[in-house]
Amino acid sequence: MVVHNLLANAIDSMVAGNTAAPRIAITARARDEHAVELAVQDTGPGVPAETADTLFEAFATSKPDGMGMGLAISRSIVEHHGGRLWLEKTGAGALFKLTLPRTKDNDE
Repeated sequence: MVVHNLLANAIDSMVAGNTAAPRIAITARARDEHAVELAVQDTGPGVPAETADTLFEAFATSKPDGMGMGLAISRSIVEHHGGRLWLEKTGAGALFKLTLPRTKDNDE
């Protein structure tokens, strides 16, 4: 659900911003022995700095038909599983990252 929301937001931003060369990069890596990290980066217009502080609040949206619940719910889901979700890069293109704790099963 979280990855779906991040991808949908990236696509929406690139379409709305008429991005000339739309691209989404998804990367996953072991952050350390305790956590894994997933990053979703797009080549859209990015997130305005003045919006970044409220981005994860309920009902905060920049979309004309948006409800402003996607990122709030996504962060809640990630935090419920012991992780963290944040916006790392504003400006041209957006970079969202999330971490989740590794479990014993991840080590095999």
